[in-house]
Amino acid sequence: MTMYREILRHSNMGLSQRSIASSIQCSRNTVSEVLQRANEKKLSWPLPDDVAEADLQYLLFPEKAKHFRFAESKNIIYLKLKI
Repeated sequence: MTMYREILRHSNMGLSQRSIASSIQCSRNTVSEVLQRANEKKLSWPLPDDVAEADLQYLLFPEKAKHFRFAESKNIIYLKLKI
């Protein structure tokens, strides 16, 4: 699973995309795409502690989160597996 929080955290520390990719063992293209989508959604580090990787996946890549249903309430996103 892609470590979205770590990508955003490392980027905030000023690391290059290549350094981030090497550090968390993913492709530079993945890092680039995550940072581009985070920028489009105006997401930046630090993130609230209650934002999980699944929340970030849904926010950044809703097309990849097909197995989840969502409800938004008071700016908190709850994800539930479709059964």
